[in-house]
Amino acid sequence: AIDTVNITVYPHPEIPVDPVYTICEGESLMWQLAVGNTYSWSPVSLFADPTSPIQQFTPTGDTSISIDVQNVWGCQSSATIEVNVNPVPVINFDAEPTAGCPPHEVTYSLNGSSAYIDELTWIIPGEFQYTGDTLNEMLSSTGIYNLQILAISTE
Repeated sequence: AIDTVNITVYPHPEIPVDPVYTICEGESLMWQLAVGNTYSWSPVSLFADPTSPIQQFTPTGDTSISIDVQNVWGCQSSATIEVNVNPVPVINFDAEPTAGCPPHEVTYSLNGSSAYIDELTWIIPGEFQYTGDTLNEMLSSTGIYNLQILAISTE
């Protein structure tokens, strides 16, 4: 006599998170998981509901997070997430002269209190865009110019 038994092996939940996230200070991360029926985020103190599959998290510094997930068959998976928080660039520059008659030459540069800047772009929309530490530009038309400064930090 032969008897047959079906054996079922269920999958572990696959947790769709990256192992490392790099954000700027003040930014948030959000995860919406749908891979299990129980969730456990840690450290527990960082989350309003550490058992929820939906989490929004605004770290104040570099942090390591763990997530444990169990699916309906009792299979478990874990993941560790490293969150690196970069400082926001600090822009301080000397803005003299701010007015004059055309042709008006402007030369602006960062001063010593600027920080966390790897790339700097000076922009007057519709006029020019310049990438560098110092802006030196001749303005030949009358008007009010809106100078924008974009600072990028890769720290």
